[in-house]
Amino acid sequence: IMLRVASVVKARETPFQRRYNFRKSDWGSFSEDIKSYLTFDHVVENNEKFIDSVRRASNKNIARGCRTKHIPGLEQSAKDLLNAYNQQYNLDSFSQKTTELSHELLHSIGSSRQQQWMEMINSKVTPNQVASCL
Repeated sequence: IMLRVASVVKARETPFQRRYNFRKSDWGSFSEDIKSYLTFDHVVENNEKFIDSVRRASNKNIARGCRTKHIPGLEQSAKDLLNAYNQQYNLDSFSQKTTELSHELLHSIGSSRQQQWMEMINSKVTPNQVASCL
């Protein structure tokens, strides 16, 4: 019989793919840059120039990043709890303290996810936005 013990909370592994972070974007500067780059009259005839101007403005004003490990619902306040849990798990994965920390951590993450879900449901969202959060 083989028994494999794993941590209660594990970060999801995601492939390294840079993504735009629209929350950290400078939309005012983005709009100004687009206007300054568009020096031609007909967008249809100058499609390549238009795409290039949007690409230059987005690279300049929209932050990009990539998280290769992510725990959905883990807020800043629970990161200390996660670190304490990981340290205790590495010392003794079957101790009472490890179990208590895992329950606290799971409760913190669960309540954070529930709060995010309730905020999303109570706001005006489209079905596509709901589906993207699942």
